[in-house]
Amino acid sequence: MSLAAVTAAQQNPTVTAGPKSIYVAGVDVTYGAPIERIRITEQGPGGVSALSFTVEDPSLSVRMTIGADVLVYDNLNDRPIFRGFIQTWTTTPFAGTGRRFDVKAIGIEVVLDWAKVPSATVAAGTETGVGVQSMYAAAFGLGVPLRAFYSSSNANPNGSLATPIGQLGGVSGPALVGSTVTVANVTLREAIRAVLDASDPPSVSHGVSPVQASVTVDFWFGLRMWGTQKPTDYANLTVTDTAAGPIRAANPEATIDGAGVARGVYVVGGNVAGTVLVMDGTGIPGDIAILQDSTILDVVSATQAGLAYLQDKAGSQRGRVTLETNAIATNVRAGSSLLLTDSQIAVDAGGGGTIYQIAKTFQAGGTLETWDVTYGGLPPSMVSRLRRITRASLS
Repeated sequence: MSLAAVTAAQQNPTVTAGPKSIYVAGVDVTYGAPIERIRITEQGPGGVSALSFTVEDPSLSVRMTIGADVLVYDNLNDRPIFRGFIQTWTTTPFAGTGRRFDVKAIGIEVVLDWAKVPSATVAAGTETGVGVQSMYAAAFGLGVPLRAFYSSSNANPNGSLATPIGQLGGVSGPALVGSTVTVANVTLREAIRAVLDASDPPSVSHGVSPVQASVTVDFWFGLRMWGTQKPTDYANLTVTDTAAGPIRAANPEATIDGAGVARGVYVVGGNVAGTVLVMDGTGIPGDIAILQDSTILDVVSATQAGLAYLQDKAGSQRGRVTLETNAIATNVRAGSSLLLTDSQIAVDAGGGGTIYQIAKTFQAGGTLETWDVTYGGLPPSMVSRLRRITRASLS
């Protein structure tokens, strides 16, 4: 059964005995998958989730296939908690005549890197959400259909489950592409980035301040795009480290990271007019990056690209909290907001930031979970850095 067919059949799958279910290529293998051996790392925008699990197969009836779709479903709260594709497994003997599969899978967000856009153009003045839809429509190699629904309604600036592409504006209207965007032979992730880099909030002149947006693919197959606030269907996670706190964390930590900050960027466009030096205005000494893009042909577009680069490379506070025995029923995802209060690490009420990663394990019985939550930004990643410096390499 294809992943698309599984989607239709499993938006509300038949609940098996137990709080969680695992489906491989549409087949329920929950009966042979010890819940204590499931490891999910859910990543937010810019990241790709991962899953590892074990299937015990005493009757030799289970089949694994490279690229097979995998769904982990939370039966108690009626929502997917992982969706992706099998990448590798190891088989070992089990129970005398049986076997055991130790399986690893990659999250569905990877389709943004797998899919390629051979050629596409988005005209200046296009709504940013429409521009993103155009890049998705021009892509090939996705392998699965995404829910790329968009609404320019003022009530949908950050997207929702029904319309996952937000309009990034608000009461002033949707964000707009400030200059024509042309891409050729790039990944879908890179094509969407080009649209965002050329876009502005509705109240800002082009070349002054780029729109802020996060892009990912959710476990409902939604192509998600939201602005400075979380999507409407995502819940906040409140952690208060006091004796009376509703949820307390183990081993909280906070890191102030300025190691990868660029203080300026020299944008080298396709001509002299598209070549400009853009600084962050702080006067603090630091690295000056070089960004080469032959499609940039004017100073306004070059400035916009430079500002977007500096915004992406700004310093950040990130941290981690561990929730050892939780039974959170709300829809807290990577991309939700963490509201953290902890006087020991000097995080005041309402501190924290966006959740970028949730590493989940499950305790016996499956109703209680352990979460290792990373907030404020992902730790430095060679994969993310390579995306920036090898934009022309797609293999």
